[in-house]
Amino acid sequence: MFTRKDRKIRNLKTMVANRDILIKNMEDKMEGLQNQNADLRNENEKLFNFRTKVIDIVKNEKAILNRDDKIKELVDKLEREN
Repeated sequence: MFTRKDRKIRNLKTMVANRDILIKNMEDKMEGLQNQNADLRNENEKLFNFRTKVIDIVKNEKAILNRDDKIKELVDKLEREN
C-alpha cells in the first residue's frame, strides 16, 4: 500500500519529469528561432547590399536621360555584377 509520503514522492518525480520535457521543448524552439533569426539577418544583409548597389549605380549615372533607360541600365549593371 502506498503511503502519503510515497504518493508525494511519485508526484514530485512526475513534476520533475514534466519540467524536463518542457525545458527540452523550449530549447528546441529556441534553437529553431535562432536559426530563423540568422537566416533573416543574412537575408537583410543581402538586401542592404543590393540597395547600396542600386543607390551607387543611380548616383553614378549622369548620362541616362529618362526613367526607362535608367531601369534598363540598372538591371544590366546588376546582372553584370552578379
